[in-house]
Amino acid sequence: MFNHISFRIFILPVAMALLDTLSLPLVKFVHDGLYSAWYMIIPIILFALQPIMVYYSLSMISLTSVNIIWDLMSDVFVTIVGLYYLKEKLTTTSQLGLVFAFIAIIFFSISPRDASIM
Repeated sequence: MFNHISFRIFILPVAMALLDTLSLPLVKFVHDGLYSAWYMIIPIILFALQPIMVYYSLSMISLTSVNIIWDLMSDVFVTIVGLYYLKEKLTTTSQLGLVFAFIAIIFFSISPRDASIM
């Protein structure tokens, strides 16, 4: 089953999730008054790169798969930053949701080829 995982399809969606991981805590710091509003230019620039990355991802996998992998990986990465760096807490239900996100990432990576580009 796992010998069909194509890690190549993760490169750009994971990169987009990492951009979220850098941007979203910065937005929180500006919101909380820890940084000047001028720092918002950084997330704006990083978010502007994401459509370009989606464009290049489409040569490997479908838009649906790009979006789901990106969203789930972003959820995981931003949650880790929130928990360990920002010292935020998760409810039991949210923890269960994070487990399901990991499971979903595995299921979306099992297919050797995306059906829409076969």
